[in-house]
Amino acid sequence: MSKIKLTKRSLSLGSIEKKAMPELKSDLSSNEQQTSIYLNTEVYKAARQYAMLNDMSFKQYVNELIRSDLEQKGLI
Repeated sequence: MSKIKLTKRSLSLGSIEKKAMPELKSDLSSNEQQTSIYLNTEVYKAARQYAMLNDMSFKQYVNELIRSDLEQKGLI
């Protein structure tokens, strides 16, 4: 009797990820890279609320915030 061997490949969600990726990446332009960041819940909620109150997306707000900080520091 042979044992069934579970591998990373057999546990992956490959077909689900492939179907979902075009939807996730449709928002990216040619000079953007998708990333994941982990924020404190309080920080995330406050930033999201601020962005909504100022008619911008969370993505726009975070990009502008980081860009402004890097420009002030002379890094870009």
